[in-house]
Amino acid sequence: FSLGLWGKPEYSFGAGTFLNKNTVFFPEFKHFTGSRTIVLNEDPNLLAFQLLDYYTLSTTDSYFEGHVEHHFNGFILNKIPLLRRLGFQAVSGINYLKTKEADHLEFFVGIENILGDGRVDFVGGYDRENQFVSGFRVNLGL
Repeated sequence: FSLGLWGKPEYSFGAGTFLNKNTVFFPEFKHFTGSRTIVLNEDPNLLAFQLLDYYTLSTTDSYFEGHVEHHFNGFILNKIPLLRRLGFQAVSGINYLKTKEADHLEFFVGIENILGDGRVDFVGGYDRENQFVSGFRVNLGL
């Protein structure tokens, strides 16, 4: 949905559990989309985590995940003359994952529409040991 001049929020929530956990092989686990690479080849989406190691929190127990992203559509960056001419737009969001083993929380702010569909995000969050981790993610929009 759109908030007019304030931009456009997007969200995705999911939850699940396994009814029979007696014989579950690794390919059948619930795997969450994560990435620890700096350069991404595909668009960030509302089902992915930017600071989650691959397969770290894969589970056969109950889980909840939530992704919220807000595209400001020029509401913030249109106030700066040079950035307005370039067509950059601000984006921010939060990703959360709760499993039996751990909580994973990350938040991000970024600029999108760089050279077309490119995007740069600064991402911060907490890992399994409750340590703060952060980094930049560059999306080429290919």
